[in-house]
Amino acid sequence: DDRSADDDDAGEGACDPSPARPAADWYSAMKIHVIGIAGSGKTTLAQWISATFSIPAFNLDPVVYDFEIGERPEPEIVGRIDEIRALDGWVTEGAYRDPWLRPLLNDTTAIVWLDPPLQTAMLRMVKRHVLAELARNNLHPGWIRLFRFLNYNRRTARQQNAETLDLLSQYSGKVFRCRTSKDVGIVQGDYPRVSGLCRAGEAPALHRLRAGTRRMR
Repeated sequence: DDRSADDDDAGEGACDPSPARPAADWYSAMKIHVIGIAGSGKTTLAQWISATFSIPAFNLDPVVYDFEIGERPEPEIVGRIDEIRALDGWVTEGAYRDPWLRPLLNDTTAIVWLDPPLQTAMLRMVKRHVLAELARNNLHPGWIRLFRFLNYNRRTARQQNAETLDLLSQYSGKVFRCRTSKDVGIVQGDYPRVSGLCRAGEAPALHRLRAGTRRMR
């Protein structure tokens, strides 16, 4: 995802890699899922988490789709998800809200929901498309295709939000809902607690984030 010029938007404006932090074995066991609509900053945040804590990042699009033949059969998707779950630590990202996602969510130590204003996400989608067209590496080429995708997200934004809220409701204790870059910055800055992990002998707990970041409610 591309960086937003608006510092008050969720995701990309707050995802500049910070100075390297000391390695710790317990970081390698973090299991984090980043969810949000297209253009919300999922890829940028997932890549930051991966680079900062040396855990693999997985975009769920290739897990779900073969870009030559279309959507994979559900048993194949489940099998690929299980392969990720079997790893010691990981960060995944995607907009999916399908039932096959629940086992992955059950395993997470934290879930980050990037929920910026729709207009912000749509502007990012346009910028990303233009840059990919100029670079001639657009996986989804064509302006008509972009227009249809933007129109789909405009029409279904409320439904997508409601479905995400319903999906995540049972995980509210470990969901961090970020609507601005300040929210994302707080999540990034409080990585030990957001990971949902504690050092040996400490009780796992997620603290109440400071003003500006919303625990899901």
